[in-house]
Amino acid sequence: MVPFRMASFASRLNAETLADGLHLVVDDEHGPLRFWIGEGAERRPAIVIPLDEACMVRLHHVRRFLRRWTGRPGGPLPHALRPTRYRIDRLALALRAVTARKAGATTRMIAGVSDPGVYTMRGALWKDCDQRGTAERQMKLGEHLVAGGYLALLRHGIPRNPETASISA
Repeated sequence: MVPFRMASFASRLNAETLADGLHLVVDDEHGPLRFWIGEGAERRPAIVIPLDEACMVRLHHVRRFLRRWTGRPGGPLPHALRPTRYRIDRLALALRAVTARKAGATTRMIAGVSDPGVYTMRGALWKDCDQRGTAERQMKLGEHLVAGGYLALLRHGIPRNPETASISA
């Protein structure tokens, strides 16, 4: 059994002791590693992983942790968990659209950011143009994200466990 030593992370460590134990954030070139260390970990370290929808992601992070603990780089996230550049840009545009709307911008103003030509369109043409539909879809997505839909991003690429799944010995 290898005892847990915080010194192995000391060079890039942010630690805070709270009522439920020690919370660590260890910097890694591929993203931070976050840990909660309960009482007795220095005597008998263990890794506890809840068997839920995020189990596979947690297993990946355990592997990153063990690699980092032994002095190697943690490694990047698997491709299935990394959002594409297109998706990142789309989500950013959606959040900007919601922010602009809350600041008082009209749909035409939001569409005008990506295509200034919409400002010169006549009313009838504006009603049916693609830019208006795109701006409205961006605002709808942004509102969904702000209302809690962003939590689905944390599960991106994670297969869902069946509701009726059980583990038997």
